[in-house]
Amino acid sequence: MQDDLITRIFRAYEDFQDSKKAFLDELERKLHPFLEVLGAIIMLAPILWIFSLLLGTNK
Repeated sequence: MQDDLITRIFRAYEDFQDSKKAFLDELERKLHPFLEVLGAIIMLAPILWIFSLLLGTNK
């Protein structure tokens, strides 16, 4: 009886881990384009700021 309970708990935990992994994979797949653009903007902002200082557009 105790072995059966431990087995059921272990299977439920495995099912939970599989569901969590599937959810996170789907979330990553949907957010990937947005995160790519956000990363590009974050990397580009300091470069644009430096060019604006060099060209004297910051007053």
